[in-house]
Amino acid sequence: MKTKQILLVAIAFICISFSADAQRGVRIGYIDMEYILENVPEYIEASTQLDGKVQRWKADIDKKQQEIDLMKLTLTNERVLLTKELIEEREEEIKIKEDEMIAYQQNRFGSGGDLVIQRRQLVQPIQDQVFNIVQEVAEAKKYDFIFDKSADVVMLFAAKRNDISDIVLRSVNRVEKRKEASSKRERKEIEKRDDLSLEEDKEVSQREQENEAKQDAREQIMKDRKRERDSIRAAKKIAYDLRRAELLEARQRTRDSIQAIRNGSPWPPVSLKNESQKDKDEIQKEEVFYPFIAKYLKNRKFTFTRKAIYTFHSTSVNSWKKNNVFLVGDAAHQMPPFMGQGMNSGMRDVENLLWKLSGVISKKYNPNILDSYESERKYHAEKIIKASIAMGNIIMTPS
Repeated sequence: MKTKQILLVAIAFICISFSADAQRGVRIGYIDMEYILENVPEYIEASTQLDGKVQRWKADIDKKQQEIDLMKLTLTNERVLLTKELIEEREEEIKIKEDEMIAYQQNRFGSGGDLVIQRRQLVQPIQDQVFNIVQEVAEAKKYDFIFDKSADVVMLFAAKRNDISDIVLRSVNRVEKRKEASSKRERKEIEKRDDLSLEEDKEVSQREQENEAKQDAREQIMKDRKRERDSIRAAKKIAYDLRRAELLEARQRTRDSIQAIRNGSPWPPVSLKNESQKDKDEIQKEEVFYPFIAKYLKNRKFTFTRKAIYTFHSTSVNSWKKNNVFLVGDAAHQMPPFMGQGMNSGMRDVENLLWKLSGVISKKYNPNILDSYESERKYHAEKIIKASIAMGNIIMTPS
């Protein structure tokens, strides 16, 4: 009888427990592991590094494949020229290269390859941390079941109110911030944030992001202003340096010209043959050539009515005759204008050559007489050139 009473009490207790559970209901939550991972900075940085490795591995495979394709193409083009033994040797080399490439692919991307291992090493610590946090949240919030939405579990419907991904992500970030906290004040701030609800924490995070965005915008404005100021200063400095260099150069030229006149030396001391137009314009300035004229006119006033630069050549070709081709006039020689012998020398060339050509054509003279043209005219023309240069040095200011 006593045993029956105890059994009835136990059944009643169990019924009361089931009734209480039925009244409370089953609490189910879920997380989105992909969402959590995409918002963990350490995972993002590591994933970027892993993606870089993957791209390098793929590039290596492409390079190996291109090498194999080239070997196959070469074999196809040269097959008719090769012996059977050489063909088999080439095919064996290609087979070895293909096996090496397949082994490399398996080592990198196979089921037990580097990609799977490194990805597991990358995700495993965060998954363990999330698992521990999920257990803590489940015990604190009285959840009966928590699923991973990004896993293979079929969830036909998931209410947003049951999503605890933000709670887990918040806890993960808090753990990392506690590790990074270097001062007591920072640790207190983290503890204070732990006491906030999820909605309050989101508001605080949003305000922090807005403040960071404003701060970044202000810093960018300051950088732009500084860059603009620096560019203006640099432009002004370049302009100042150029102007200063021009003034110093002009001042030095004036000093050199005055000193040259005092010493009786020609100015400017170099030929204008390779001078730029800027240099020629500089030489035509009154303050540059004024001393040349002023020393002859003493203190008398005068004005310039015309300024010009004349360039002439003093030269003679090495050979005035080649086979039946003869050079005369400016084609054979060029001289200064100071003796007025340019055209006169050309007429002497023609006169010397014509009577000889006429005699050869009429068979009056031997064709060898034409060889005397160069020996007779070249010596004379070069003497006239030297005499013209000497005359110019007497009547003209050297340049």
